[in-house]
Amino acid sequence: MKVEAFRILIRRIFGETPQEVAIGRALKLGGLVKKVLKPLHLGSRLHLDHSPDDQTPPCEWLVVSIEPSGQQALYEDLLLECERDLEAEREAGAALGLARETITLLRRLSEIARLTPAEFFKIISDMDARHASIAGLTAGPQVRGSVVVRDPAGRDLIAPPVVLPQRVTLHESFEIKFKVASVGLFSAFIHLHSGNGRFYQRNDILHWGKVPYYKEYSRFFSRAMLKREELICTVNETVNARGKVARYEWISASA
Repeated sequence: MKVEAFRILIRRIFGETPQEVAIGRALKLGGLVKKVLKPLHLGSRLHLDHSPDDQTPPCEWLVVSIEPSGQQALYEDLLLECERDLEAEREAGAALGLARETITLLRRLSEIARLTPAEFFKIISDMDARHASIAGLTAGPQVRGSVVVRDPAGRDLIAPPVVLPQRVTLHESFEIKFKVASVGLFSAFIHLHSGNGRFYQRNDILHWGKVPYYKEYSRFFSRAMLKREELICTVNETVNARGKVARYEWISASA
């Protein structure tokens, strides 16, 4: 006998919705639920089911349930059925607790997202490892709109949508050493210095954009590429939504 821990609103039904949209959202929510509940080590005892209701308008829910441990059947002669369910109810309560923590985090992130990009990046980069895994729920395009979690007592916990910045340019500047691999009008591919006189072979991006003297910058880096010069450049980092460096923003350079 499964014990319901909580349910998540998939969608409110208004007219027709493409099948792939409804199914895709349910599958993605299911994957995120498994990540959030991973610390409970429920394995195959965690069940995710689809359940419509008869509200107005009708709603579709992802029902998260927990099956009692099969190991308890070893003591079937010693324990009553209701006693075996108590353990599943305890685990369901723990699952609901993790869901509530996640909703609290989503609410916090929805406030953080209103800060400047640099402030936002500083906060998410300081999150500890436990929160970092839960933050997957905010990786947002696949989870549009508010997240609604309903506990077995019928109480709803709601987190507003979180819109993450796609790219953030950080304020701190520093120097990089590199060789130029190829040059365009507004940016260049570069090979960063890796130490011991060697350079990485991956192509990082150095970007100066359509500034007043962009043609002169392009010619400067073209000359450095032809001469195979090693350059030192002062830059800012631009990072993507995952905190990875997307490109380096040019400030100044010298041979």
